[in-house]
Amino acid sequence: MDAALNGCSCCDCVSGLISDQSEVFSAIISHTNMHSLSHTLAYTHTHTHTHTHTHTHTNMHCLSHTLAYTHSHTHTHTHTRIHTLAYTHSHTHTHTLAYTH
Repeated sequence: MDAALNGCSCCDCVSGLISDQSEVFSAIISHTNMHSLSHTLAYTHTHTHTHTHTHTHTNMHCLSHTLAYTHSHTHTHTHTRIHTLAYTHSHTHTHTLAYTH
């Protein structure tokens, strides 16, 4: 038992552990970037209205005449929508410094 104590005293063991110990420090740096994407959607639709008018009249000679005429008009509508998409991504850099004392 005395030999065991002579081989490694408590003080020697503790100091030996401390001297062999290395400490590691890590620094984390985060960068966050915001990105915004916008795109425009445009679409057009067209619709046509057609009207037909008929007119019948009788002249002095008792002859019946029918007049028919048609006119149409077209409407075109364009709709525009803007969509915005925002997203975030981050970068993390880790710096490690190790030294022994």
